[in-house]
Amino acid sequence: MPVPRSTYSDALNSASRCTILQNVVKALADIARKRLPDRFEKISELGNRPIFAVDGSYQKESTHYPRSTPKDGGDDNPKGHMMLALFDVRMGAPIEVVVETKNTHETLVLKENFDVAEGCLRKRNAIIVVDRAFVNMPFWDTQKKAYGQTSITRWKDNLIVKSSVSRTVKKSAMNEGVVSDDSVALNASTQEWRCIHYKTPEGKEIIFLSNELRLSLVLLLFYICVAGMRRNVLIHGKMIYLAKKHGVKVTMEF
Repeated sequence: MPVPRSTYSDALNSASRCTILQNVVKALADIARKRLPDRFEKISELGNRPIFAVDGSYQKESTHYPRSTPKDGGDDNPKGHMMLALFDVRMGAPIEVVVETKNTHETLVLKENFDVAEGCLRKRNAIIVVDRAFVNMPFWDTQKKAYGQTSITRWKDNLIVKSSVSRTVKKSAMNEGVVSDDSVALNASTQEWRCIHYKTPEGKEIIFLSNELRLSLVLLLFYICVAGMRRNVLIHGKMIYLAKKHGVKVTMEF
């Protein structure tokens, strides 16, 4: 008789346990929204647009029998169990975690689990911050057309620029460090995107990519979204200072 796996992922294979956890998490998120401050309430340019961040990580299985990946004829993910977390950035807290054991692309897991009623992919005019694993231009083109959603991410080297037009970068404290801000047409997309080159005070150059063409705060918004979510992202004192200066509540500083 095989011994059941003793992991968080497999425990949720129980439909009853999963339902209980989902209900508890939803109730806790509702309470948190009422009690936690809106970190972007002073940024009038954002209005009341929902802001989400999605990030995936992998945990090593604790298992009593070997993993079977596609190479071995199975469907387990070679990286481990994917844990896809959804954050409500306005309140600075996670509101849902999806676990996937199969060898599946992150964007597909995102779509299968959050493209449902009340899911973040159905929220009109939402801003969704993602890492480069979710750079899928046709997917985000569709989201923008259907729901007015826009995404913010990092540049991916395999993207091909067909044409580029420079945007005006106003001299201000907000734009300090911005090398260029361009409107770009990409081979992989039918819509216009925005490419922002930024150099940190330490000399590190970062390229951001977004289909948010109206906001002047894309760069700042990306940094602060991620600042409370991941410890391995470079958040320097100057950016935290700018965030506070412009009214953003920074709940976590590293």
